[in-house]
Amino acid sequence: MRRWTGALLGRRARLRWLHLILGGALFMPYWLVGTVVVGLFGGGGGLTGGDLRTQFGAYAVGLPLAAVTALFPLARPMSVAAARTLCGVPAERFADGPARGWEARARPASC
Repeated sequence: MRRWTGALLGRRARLRWLHLILGGALFMPYWLVGTVVVGLFGGGGGLTGGDLRTQFGAYAVGLPLAAVTALFPLARPMSVAAARTLCGVPAERFADGPARGWEARARPASC
């Protein structure tokens, strides 16, 4: 019983839930923009209505927008800070400074 409690309520489980909640919260504005765009051009049923095609269309519009946002210079330090905190990784394991090339700048967009 104690093993199950630790698996459901332990530190690792709480960090996994935090990853999911944080990802959903960060993607929500892009999904809303995608829902509006698909609703305008696809004749969808509004923000919360619509069929499954409309919902997947909103994701298809929102995901590239989120990837483009990750190319901004501030995205790298913020993702490094979040990874350090949520994963419990020591500070010296990540490159913290600004991106010094397109490869380093595109890395947050591909995650």
